[in-house]
Amino acid sequence: GLGIEGIWLLMFFGIIVSIILYFRLRNFTNFKAKEVQEGDYKKVLKQFAPFFIVVGIFIFLQSLTKIFTTLYLAVYLIDNGFSLWYATFAISVLQSFAIIGTFLGGYLSDKFGKKEVLYFSTFATGVSMIGFIIFSHSYVMFLFLALLGIFIFAVSPILLALVQEFKSDKSTFLNSVYMTISFSVSSFSAFCFGFMGDKIGMNNTIIVATFLSFVTFGFIGILFKIKGRF
Repeated sequence: GLGIEGIWLLMFFGIIVSIILYFRLRNFTNFKAKEVQEGDYKKVLKQFAPFFIVVGIFIFLQSLTKIFTTLYLAVYLIDNGFSLWYATFAISVLQSFAIIGTFLGGYLSDKFGKKEVLYFSTFATGVSMIGFIIFSHSYVMFLFLALLGIFIFAVSPILLALVQEFKSDKSTFLNSVYMTISFSVSSFSAFCFGFMGDKIGMNNTIIVATFLSFVTFGFIGILFKIKGRF
């Protein structure tokens, strides 16, 4: 394998793909941008602020678990005696099932309802984290990592769909507000997780993240109550 020292060689694949895309798309002209929407953006932002505040809290509470499984999982497993190969394989399992979760999140929410799927996914995330903590020293943890990949990543497309359902002539602006909040809060969550990990230890931080994932459960009803006003 390339090893950590040779991972920089992967950048050449990105360069090659970028060059191919450039020559394939440089003469692409069959695209017509939408006309700029005029209006009072400050008024729209103030109108939907309560919804986005609750969304921000929801994302923060859930992101601590997501940050662990995406950024700190390898560190945690190596500290618990697993090899680098097993740690990277665990991340591959998680990301593979995240693809399934992202697809199922949209499909099941259309079939059973967004609120119902959010409730189930949030509860199942907490239960899966408990299972992972209990079996983190055995290979049974891969089962719970697969479940985490499904349930954690099933939430994002549902939240985005909720934003897109708003009846507003500033729908593109509202989407951009949601994405800004999502990235900003996720970045802050990464900082918080790392800070807590240094202060109280990785194991205790994971327990806190698991507890907060259950707290997220209580904000779903508030989220839909606020959305019902619009």
